[in-house]
Parts: sequence; structure tokens; C-alpha cells
Amino acid sequence: MPRVRQARRRTPSGPSHTPAPRAARSHVAPAVAAELESLHFKQQREGLSVAERETMDGLTRQYERALVVLSQAAAILRARGHDVNGLLVQP
Repeated sequence: MPRVRQARRRTPSGPSHTPAPRAARSHVAPAVAAELESLHFKQQREGLSVAERETMDGLTRQYERALVVLSQAAAILRARGHDVNGLLVQP
């Protein structure tokens, strides 16, 4: 009877080898946040052109994606027993 080899899953032995900590430290680039804020204020004051609205929509999607990545990474790290309170602090 032939020997059956079990496949071994290679898992790195520490949180620094996983993408979750790196993702949890990710954030929206300051230039993106500043432009989004500027467009938001302009929208409040006087409205936006079609091009500005499209830019704002794209930046908003980028910001929302970053928040989803951050929240998913925080959930993974928390499930692994890490303290995630520091992730809420701005760099």
C-alpha cells in the first residue's frame, strides 16, 4: 500500500509575516484626504462641476476601500489576540 503524504500548509510563524498588520497600518494618503476635504468644502459652499464631482466620487471610493481594508485587518488581528486600539490613532 503506497504511503499517502499529507500536504503541509506553510504558515509563517508570526503576525509580522502576514498581510493583516501591514494592512492595519495602511491609510489614505494625506494628499488624497486633503483633496477630498477641499472638494467637500467647495461642494458645501458653491457646488461642484461634473469633473470635480467625478473626482470626489473616485476619492470617496478610495477612502472607503481604505476603511474596509483597515476594519478587516483589525478584525483579523483582534481575532488573533492582538490589541487593535492603537489602530484608531492617526499617524
